[in-house]
Amino acid sequence: MDRWARRSATLSLAGLICVAVAFLWAFLWERPPPAEAPNSVKAAEVTRSEAASEVVVLPPPPLPPQSPVVAAPAVEPTPAPQPAVPEKTVQVEPPPAPEETEVAAPAPAPAAVRPRPQKQPEKQVAAISPAKPPEQPEPQVRPAPSRPAPRETRVDRHAVEEGRVFLRLMAQDKGPDIRIAWPDEGRRRDGLYRLLTACYGLKSAVLREGGRLYVEGGAQGEPWDMNRDFYSSLLRAPEGRLPAREKGILRSIEAYHGVQGQAVRVLPRMVDAGIVGTLMQLAGGAAGRSSRITARYEFDRSGLSLSDIVVAGRRLDASVRVPKLHRGCS
Repeated sequence: MDRWARRSATLSLAGLICVAVAFLWAFLWERPPPAEAPNSVKAAEVTRSEAASEVVVLPPPPLPPQSPVVAAPAVEPTPAPQPAVPEKTVQVEPPPAPEETEVAAPAPAPAAVRPRPQKQPEKQVAAISPAKPPEQPEPQVRPAPSRPAPRETRVDRHAVEEGRVFLRLMAQDKGPDIRIAWPDEGRRRDGLYRLLTACYGLKSAVLREGGRLYVEGGAQGEPWDMNRDFYSSLLRAPEGRLPAREKGILRSIEAYHGVQGQAVRVLPRMVDAGIVGTLMQLAGGAAGRSSRITARYEFDRSGLSLSDIVVAGRRLDASVRVPKLHRGCS
C-alpha cells in the first residue's frame, strides 16, 4: 500500500509541473515584441512576414486535470527534482509474515472390506412355551416334638412313712429346703386355696412370738392347741400375693383374737409327709439332707399334683399326684 501511495504522489507532482510549464509557455507566447527604431520597421515587418510564413501552429495548452491521473504500473514516471537538502526517509517494512506450513494429515488406512454376509433363509421355529419349573413340594412343617408327659408318681404309704422322718429333721432345720410355688394368676390361686382347705385339710393361722398359733374359732384370745399327731410340725410361710379368701380369714383371726402376726399355713401330717417323702424318693441319691428342692402346685378336678420338680439344680422328668384326704370333696 505504501508503494502505491508513493506512486500516486509522484504522478500528481508530475502533472502539476506539466501544468506550470504550459502556463509559462502561453505567457511567453502572447508577450509583444520589443520596440525598434523607425528606420528598421519595414525590415522588421518584412522579416516578420517572412517568419510568419514559416510559423508552425502549436496546439493549445492542455487543460488542468480534474482528477489525479494514475499512470499504468508499467510506466515509470520521471522523478521530481530533489530539494537542495533532501529529507531522509526511513521506511520500516513489517517483518514478513511467517509462511504457513501445511502438514499433510496421514491418510486413513483403507477400511477393510468385509464380504457381505449372505442372508440365510429364516428357519420356521415353532413357538415353544416356557418350561414350567418343577413344582417344589411344600416343605412340611413338622411340629416340634411335644415334651413327653412327665412320669406320674402317686403318694403311697411307704412314702408317707419316709416323709415323717424328714419332717422331724426339717423342724430342726436339718432336713432339705423344700419350696413349692403357687400359680401366678389370681383366680387359680383362689381355686387352689379352696381345694386345699376343702380336700386336703389346710388351715391358715397367725403365728405370734413363742410359736403360738391363732386360728378361727376356739376361745377368744387363746392360742390354738394343735394336735401334733394329726398336723405337721412344718409351718409354711406364704410368699407373694395371698388369695382373697385367705386374706379374709387372716383378718378375721386377728380381729377375733386381737392379735397381729405372721401368716402361716398348716397341712395334716399325712399329706405333708406324703409330699416330702415322694419328692425325696424321686430325687434318690441326688438329694442330700441339706439340698434344695423346688416344685409347683397344679390342680384339676381329680385333685392336687406337683410339677416342674428340680432337685439340686437338676430337673426331674416326673410329677407327683397327691391323693385327697377327704374323699368326695371338690
